[in-house]
Amino acid sequence: MDIEYSSNTEKPAENTLRDTPGDNHPSTGIWHDPTEINIDLSTMIWRAERKIKNGQYDGNWVITKIAGSKGAFKSIVFRRFKPTMQQSSPATPTGGTYSNPIPDGGLWYDGIPAGDSKTDGPIWSSTKIFHDDGT
Repeated sequence: MDIEYSSNTEKPAENTLRDTPGDNHPSTGIWHDPTEINIDLSTMIWRAERKIKNGQYDGNWVITKIAGSKGAFKSIVFRRFKPTMQQSSPATPTGGTYSNPIPDGGLWYDGIPAGDSKTDGPIWSSTKIFHDDGT
């Protein structure tokens, strides 16, 4: 999953987003990757997400207003986990905030983690709704 944020007051056009995962944005300054060091997610108004399958985009960008009248967004995180006899699924992630939605502990990521399903386990996902008022 590729996720981007924008603080534009008007909804940015889809053609301002990148066409290939990892490429630079065609219109620099409109969209920001959540891993950028100096980005303040609490100032972002728009969220764009697009699925990645086999290293390529799968489907269209979905652009959602996350601030203003809504002030909330759904975060999706991923991890690889190989089930064992003692534990059939990973523990539910905890932590994260509206401005930094990545869970605590470093095991969950905002993109599909690298690895092999046979050696590293299948990909698991978890969602959480974050509100700008902290609820």
